[in-house]
Amino acid sequence: MSGIVGGVGTRSGVIGTMSAGTITSEVVRSPDSMFYIPMQNLNASGSKFTDTEVKLNSTSYSGLRSHLKYRYFTVEFDIKGESSTNHQGFMWGNTSTTTVQAGNSTGWRTTWQQAGMHWVRECNANSGVGSSWNDGNPSDNAWHHHRIQANVNGTTYVFTDGTLRWQGAYQQEGYVGLVCYTGNVWFKNIQLRGWVIDV
Repeated sequence: MSGIVGGVGTRSGVIGTMSAGTITSEVVRSPDSMFYIPMQNLNASGSKFTDTEVKLNSTSYSGLRSHLKYRYFTVEFDIKGESSTNHQGFMWGNTSTTTVQAGNSTGWRTTWQQAGMHWVRECNANSGVGSSWNDGNPSDNAWHHHRIQANVNGTTYVFTDGTLRWQGAYQQEGYVGLVCYTGNVWFKNIQLRGWVIDV
C-alpha cells in the first residue's frame, strides 16, 4: 500500500487566533480529527482509529499524519507495543504528504527500539541527531506516557513516563504524526496543542 488512502477529518477545534508572524491560530486536536491520513505501508485492515485509541499495524515504515502543519506544539500520548513492535514513536516537521521515512520526507521522529534504546532521528536519513538513551523495553505490552514539546524558545523536549530524557534544537514547520516500523503499536489519550501554520 502506498500513497494516501481514504481518510476523514475536519478542521474543527480552533479555539483562538494569534497574529505573531506566520502563526495563524491555536488549535486542540482529538485523534479522529488530527491523525487521519495513512502514509505508506500501513496495513489498514490491521489498524483502527477511534475517538479514544489508534492502533497501527505496520510492515515497514508507516504512520498517520496531521491534516495541518505545525511548528510549535506540545503532544502527549500513551503508547504500548507488543513483542514484535520496533521503531515506534512520533514525528514532526515532515513536509511530505506520503512518506514517513527516506524519499522526500523531512523532519524528525522519536524511535523506540526493541533493545530499549530511544532516539531522536532524522526522517529522511534515518540517522540519530542526538544521543540515544535507554528507556527499558518498549515492546513489553505495557502503557508508557510520552510528551514532546517544540517550544517557541527553539528547543524541543522529549519526556518518557514523566522524566525529561532529551532536548535539542530540532524544529521545522511541517506535519506531525504517529509512526511505526514493524508490528502492532497502540496510542491512546492523544492530546495535541499547537500553533497552526497552515489553515
